[in-house]
Amino acid sequence: MRSFSVSEINKYIKTIVFSDIFLQNVKVEGEVCAFKEPSKSGNLYFEIKDFDSRIKCLFFDMYEQFSEVPFKEGDLVTLVGKIDVYEKNGTYQLIVNSISIDGEGSLYKKFLALKEKLSDEGVFELTKRPIPTYPKKIGIITSDRGAAINDVLNTIKRRYPFVKLLLYSVQVQGFNAVRDIIEAFDYFDGTDVDIVLLTRGGGSYEELSVFNDETLARRIVKSKHPTVSAIGHAEDFFISDFCADKRCDTPTASAEELTPDIREVRRHNKELNDKLNAQMERALKNESRLSNLIEKNIVQLSPKNKFFKLQDLMHATNKRLDIIIKGVINNEKNKLSLYADSFKGEISNEIDEGINLLEGYEYRSESSIKFRIEKDKLRLDLLQKRLSSSDLNKLFARGFSVTYNDKDILLKDVKKINVGDIIYTRVGDRTIVSKITEVID
Repeated sequence: MRSFSVSEINKYIKTIVFSDIFLQNVKVEGEVCAFKEPSKSGNLYFEIKDFDSRIKCLFFDMYEQFSEVPFKEGDLVTLVGKIDVYEKNGTYQLIVNSISIDGEGSLYKKFLALKEKLSDEGVFELTKRPIPTYPKKIGIITSDRGAAINDVLNTIKRRYPFVKLLLYSVQVQGFNAVRDIIEAFDYFDGTDVDIVLLTRGGGSYEELSVFNDETLARRIVKSKHPTVSAIGHAEDFFISDFCADKRCDTPTASAEELTPDIREVRRHNKELNDKLNAQMERALKNESRLSNLIEKNIVQLSPKNKFFKLQDLMHATNKRLDIIIKGVINNEKNKLSLYADSFKGEISNEIDEGINLLEGYEYRSESSIKFRIEKDKLRLDLLQKRLSSSDLNKLFARGFSVTYNDKDILLKDVKKINVGDIIYTRVGDRTIVSKITEVID
């Protein structure tokens, strides 16, 4: 048996279709769906369907016959055209030559009527809760045999493998589908999931019509947890989409919407960590600089330090004065002794009197110095007591504070402060960093 390439098979099928006279001039009735806005050149892509099937349609140069799109989603139409095969992807479509409008389809009419009814009741406004950014558990309502669950699982595993997934398998079409889905919502209401995802892949409008059920719609809005509806394709809209807290175009899109990308999470965490480290480093530098500034100024401004400096200066001055006075007296005594040796006969008595006088001076001088020293000590003790009451730490404890600018200069005048300045205020054992927004005279 001869083997054929894909292109050969598609070309052969197209030849058969083209050779069929019936398929080259056919009239088809159906309900408009999957409608897209026409391209700039006027080509209009859409589909028509009935209860069991659908077919793709292409209307070339629509604007040559109509000034605007002649129908809307859900309209019943009769199309005349030919069947064509698109060899590139092996699909066929109806190339439309003419269109006649028969009215709105019955399913679409029911959809619009229920949508209007629930909207008027405010049912759609009962939800729209925020969806968690970093969910821990996601409940999924769908068939375990459909393509939707595989798309969701693969996407979430790739993007955010940390999340826990709970699947409640249901029928997603047919007589029991609505009952199964409602039971799934009842089950998840008793769990601690963060989100409930209702999803299924594409299908005919009739197959997906279970998601237009009124009972299901009212159950969705009563869900304990935020809900997401992802049914069919991007162009498909159902009542469940309006009742859920969020609608997504497809199952894959819902998985992407519900989970963060782990790569973005890691990048964001690294940025936050780097920012936090930088802030901590700046804070430590500021605290260190401020601590050094306060320590430096406390030492310089300490009343106790000033007292000790003044006391040392007084002692040194008194010591120097004592040395000078004693030196002068000893010098005079030596001179008198020399005079006494030279003039013992005549002025012996006078010299003795002079020596006694000097010794009296010495005694009185020493007494005077001691008196002055005692007096100064009393004054210093008094000064120390007064300065102790204004010790900086004690002042802090009493509620006083000291303020500096960012140049480590003590602020004594509010006129030296400008809007936008950064100032540092020492209160007790803490420091307050402030930014000036207003200066009030």
